[in-house]
Amino acid sequence: MPRSLVISLLIVLLLGSCSPRATLSLVSSRERLGRDDGVGFLELGAEMPEGAEYLGTAYSDNKALLAGEGVHKAVAKAARRIGGNVIRPTWSHKPASFWRSDYYGIEGDVLYVENPDSLDYSNIYYLPGRIADFDYRKFEINVGIGGQPYFASYEIPFGVEFFGHNSPNFVGELVDNCYDVDISATVSVDWAYNLDKRWAIVGSFGGNRVMASFFDPFKNTLTGSETTYMFDILAGVRYHHFNSKVISTYSQAMLGVSFHTKGEYWNRNRYANYHFLPQVTAFGITLGSRVFFLSELGWGSEYSSYSFIPGARIGLGFKF
Repeated sequence: MPRSLVISLLIVLLLGSCSPRATLSLVSSRERLGRDDGVGFLELGAEMPEGAEYLGTAYSDNKALLAGEGVHKAVAKAARRIGGNVIRPTWSHKPASFWRSDYYGIEGDVLYVENPDSLDYSNIYYLPGRIADFDYRKFEINVGIGGQPYFASYEIPFGVEFFGHNSPNFVGELVDNCYDVDISATVSVDWAYNLDKRWAIVGSFGGNRVMASFFDPFKNTLTGSETTYMFDILAGVRYHHFNSKVISTYSQAMLGVSFHTKGEYWNRNRYANYHFLPQVTAFGITLGSRVFFLSELGWGSEYSSYSFIPGARIGLGFKF
């Protein structure tokens, strides 16, 4: 016998022996289901569904790395042969790993349920035949790149101001003392989108799916700069006391809006093992103009004014 033929026969026997098979303990049977009919796996220890018909017990185990079908698929295939569409697992252990097929073993009741879509199944083991075959390709690989968005930066600046000045007039030098307390709050919200490089490789070999996901590089700290745009909403109160030969006191209420361009320097830490959005610490300088609508109360007078005030603000914010 040629040597190549002997080797070929040994390979066929090896692969055939690796494929798990199911053992059936038959109580009754129904019409055989088709290859495309789904078989649902309930959670381990689930109650017997109401109205279910018990057909028997199915068992399968497997220790082989190169199995063409997993134990769940083998049990589902056996259940279809006797008309079962639901498996209620009573025993299973050793979940899948890189070195094993789906499970080391599983045993469960084979049931027929009139309305199987009404049941709560295990997350991954509802197996229509063609979908199961697709999941167990001998080899596949996929490489992709994705992104992560981040948004929302909040800054709340406020200030207290004191100033004094001397001003001459036609009767000599008039000393004025001015006290100006400005307490206001500005909330700034800016929107931005950032595309972080994130690579993922998904592969399958012998029915075992392997996924590797990593950042580029795996763990790093990024620095850079960006420009964003934002609107401010400002509200506050002002108390002004002016002491001179003519004493005046007035209060001032403010409501305004502003538009800013923000240039930011940012530092971002990224960890591939975490799934939440990266934290960003940003130090930004905002430049822009503010428009205020002011209402002022004075001695015997009340008036409204419109002001256009160029301004600049330095703020420290956090993004998340």
